[in-house]
Parts: sequence; C-alpha cells; structure tokens
Amino acid sequence: MVDLDVSGDRDSSAWLAKWRSGRMTAAEQRRFAQWLDDPAHRADFDALNAAFGRLDDIAEDPAIRAAREAALQRAKAPRQRQFMPMAAGVVAAMLAALLLFAMPGFVGGDAPPSEQLWATVDNQRKQITLEDGSRIVLDANSQVAVRYGPTERQIFLRGGRAFFEVAKDRTRPFIVTTAMGSVRALGTAFSVDGRRDGIKILLTEGKVRVRLDKSGPAAAGRPIDMVEGTELAANARGWSVRPKPADHALAWIEGYIVFDDTPLRDAVAEFNASSRRAIEIEPGLDGQRISGTFRSGRAGDFSRALQSYGIARIESEDQQKIVLAMPIENKSQP
Repeated sequence: MVDLDVSGDRDSSAWLAKWRSGRMTAAEQRRFAQWLDDPAHRADFDALNAAFGRLDDIAEDPAIRAAREAALQRAKAPRQRQFMPMAAGVVAAMLAALLLFAMPGFVGGDAPPSEQLWATVDNQRKQITLEDGSRIVLDANSQVAVRYGPTERQIFLRGGRAFFEVAKDRTRPFIVTTAMGSVRALGTAFSVDGRRDGIKILLTEGKVRVRLDKSGPAAAGRPIDMVEGTELAANARGWSVRPKPADHALAWIEGYIVFDDTPLRDAVAEFNASSRRAIEIEPGLDGQRISGTFRSGRAGDFSRALQSYGIARIESEDQQKIVLAMPIENKSQP
C-alpha cells in the first residue's frame, strides 16, 4: 500500500487523495483544516478537486461507461488474446480523453458542476452561505463538500455534524449524503450528525425524505418521510423516529452543550467530539447522570465542574487528555 506523505502541508494532490479516501485521522483533519485557511492553498485545492469532480462525472457517462466495458470485455476474451494490446490501447486512449475533458478550461459541452470544500478543527464552528442563500453551520471537526448543478444541490457530509437552512427551490432538490444514506429537501431546516456510530437527523422546519443505505441492515426498504419536531436515529442495528425538541439539541450552534439527565459516558463522548483534549473515565463513572449547560470544547472546565459537584475527581491531566476517577469518598465505600 502506498502511504501518501502529507506532513509538509504543501501538496494539494496529497491532501486531495487523503480527503477523497475518507480515511483521514483526527490529527490529519485538524492539519487539513488549518492548511485550507491559507487562501493560496484553498485556491489550489479547489481547482484540483473541481477537475477530479468533473472526471468522476464524465467517467459515469453512459456512453463512456459502455465503451470502457466493451474494451475490457474484448481484452478478457480468450480467442482474441492477440488483440489485447489494441484493447489496452483503447482503454488508455479513453482515460486520456477523460483527463482532457476533466481539465479546467476545456471547451466542449456543458461542464459538470465543481465541488467546494469546507472543514473545521477542534472547538471551531463555521457558518457558510451558499450561492442560493442556503446556509450551513459546520460543527467542530467536521467536513462538508458542496456541488451545485442545474437539477440538484448536492451536499456531502464527510464527517462530523452540520445544520442546514435550505432556500426554497422546487426545481433543484437539496440532497445531503452521508455514509449511512441521504436526506432530500426542497426548503426546510435540519441537522445531520454523523460523528459517531450511525447517523442522527433532527428536523426543525418543514419536511424531508430520508433514504438509508441499502447495503446495511439499517435500511428501511422504503423512503422515510420525517415531519417537523422529530429525530431519526439509525445505525447498523436499526433505525427509529421519535419526537425531539430542537432547543437543547441545537445549542451547539451557539457553542453550548446541554445535558438533561444524560449518562456521563454520553456527555464525555459529546465533549470528545469537539475538544482538543480527550476525557477518559474509569469504570464505575460511566453510568453517572448529569444535567447542565456547558461551553463546548472546554474539556477542562467541564471536568472541574464535575469535580466541584462531587461527581468525579480529576486523577491526572496534560495537554492531550484528562483522566476522571471516582471521588475519594465514593471509593472508600464498600
């Protein structure tokens, strides 16, 4: 396996390969978002990403796909082994043509829509206004790609969490795609959370239609129509829809996290999704339940609050993590 070296933070091609692989580590995501903050880096990356986006679209053109498959079939046929160099030449010529069509500035036909990319790092939120007036709020450690075309507005949530306010346009549905499935809307407001196991979709305004990935057991086998004030949760084990008030669930947009009788293990997971320092808890603490409002990303403040209320004790901390243990008085009890 070839491991691309992106340690120099200078190679747009290497970052693009990492981005499109979908296998970036948390540290790489932070460095990538910081790298993109440089206007020159973003311009280079967007241009290269747009070219590859056009290559993807052209490669799936029915005529190109049919020609490619025909050439490969000829290459595989035993009775035509003598023509394999010719078939290979056909494939090579097709690939060269695809690259030519994908190059920026190529004249001929309507160019497929280009793709724009945004990413955030620890404890960072970003508001994005799209060309049609739709708005995206991107949570910490999240990545989103946007591709607007004449018939669809495509959004790809590569990781993390985002809130969408969709401008009405009945001629172009707004489609958010994740690893678990897609959400289709015309004009509405909703959030999509893909940070942990599965996906959560919270609908705060209007209606959306959800299609879960049919390759997994969570698939509904049919579209799921959601109504305002509900949340859909899906993972590899199944899916459900239930009523969900939006005020607490969307507090992260303003930089807050609200817990209401929440198990400590879930509260810690919420903080770890946005904080630079990870919180670890020893066995016996995870079932503790807490309520309160906290600033997101501030793992230290959260840990000190738990200690002041006698819920946990800070056993150790450094720049990378905070370890929480049972309070001394609780440990001494039989």
